[in-house]
Amino acid sequence: MSKTGYMCGTDFHEEMGMMTTVVYPTIEGLKRHARCWKQCGIVKVGVEMIEKIEPANWKDEIDAK
Repeated sequence: MSKTGYMCGTDFHEEMGMMTTVVYPTIEGLKRHARCWKQCGIVKVGVEMIEKIEPANWKDEIDAK
């Protein structure tokens, strides 16, 4: 399964893997939250799930309430 998202161009080229980077689901969301987009540009990226390492377990969260 893969998804498409949008990132600050500088984050993609310079920061990926070194800092917390955000992939936004829409260009509008990126423009609203990452105000640097005019200077840094915007890149379209693909994110692919390769393997599920640990299954989700929402039951514990629900039981805790």
